[in-house]
Amino acid sequence: MGGGGRQRVRDVMWQHPRWLLAVKTAVAAALAWLCVQPFGGFIHEYPYYAPLGAVVAMSTTVVDSVRASWQAAAAVCLGGFVSLGVQLLPLPAPAAIGLAVLVATILAGAEQLGAMGGWVPTAALFALVVGSEHPLDYVAAYAGLVAFGALVAVLVNMAVPQLPITPAAEAAERLRGEVADQLDDLADGLAAEDWLTTEQWEERSRALVGHSRHVDDLIDQVREGQRANWRSTRWAHEVERQNRLAHALVRLSDCVDDVVELVGDERASVHADDAHSARLRAGLAQAMTAVAELLRDSEPGDAEESEHARAAVGQVRELLARTPDEAGPHLAATAITVNLQRAVDAWS
Repeated sequence: MGGGGRQRVRDVMWQHPRWLLAVKTAVAAALAWLCVQPFGGFIHEYPYYAPLGAVVAMSTTVVDSVRASWQAAAAVCLGGFVSLGVQLLPLPAPAAIGLAVLVATILAGAEQLGAMGGWVPTAALFALVVGSEHPLDYVAAYAGLVAFGALVAVLVNMAVPQLPITPAAEAAERLRGEVADQLDDLADGLAAEDWLTTEQWEERSRALVGHSRHVDDLIDQVREGQRANWRSTRWAHEVERQNRLAHALVRLSDCVDDVVELVGDERASVHADDAHSARLRAGLAQAMTAVAELLRDSEPGDAEESEHARAAVGQVRELLARTPDEAGPHLAATAITVNLQRAVDAWS
């Protein structure tokens, strides 16, 4: 394959990290299977547990793969021990199976096992039913082969590490668009001749907080992916950019969420039907539109691009300064303006 072909493959793998994960999982499973073939004895009867361990342990990041490896091995061992204990009791098969599953399911909830806890009852059941004739040999083979396959997965992952930037970047861009759309919707509502009902405001409301937390979680995964990753320096610039973008969006979405509550609450004084309210609503709508444009047209830290939005918020401050404190919309409009200013500061 020529240089252009290799570059195209790298681009595809970058844009579709699941594909590379699938390739690494397949390679690790095949290697684990080949490596256990020379062994004889009882291990030779259950070689498929090695690729199973590789599949279970493979993850996008090296750290996750190591964590999944020891959790899977521990869960299988724990399930095997439960099975050995139950087999010592003089119980009929249905009662033994029920007791093993009961105890194993309780143990599966151990926080240390994480997502691999589900393997405790599975291992207990397999060891009790499939390995009943040679319980010690079966448990040793099961746990040992799963651990071996997991080790192969870790080694493959270390050789070809990934950094899950693409999912984080896509989620951040979606959040950026949602926050900008939310501001535009709020501005349209404020500028409308007829005041919107509570139901109409709810239709315009977007679940920004949950999405911002999702972006924050994905960025945490990117940071974790840098650990034990010999290729992390190659992506350092992009990781730093995504960190800045995510941090700004999370702070900004919190500010906009506060604005949504203030604008959408019919009890807020900004809803008053008087000249002061009308002028402030118009100014707030312009400021929201300017902040939305700032989000769409610039990157975090671009002070020059933020000047237009900052000026629009400043105009609202001037309107507030000319509005009597006892006027109806003063308090709510002040709170909204403060949050819009915080949003601009977060992006700048």
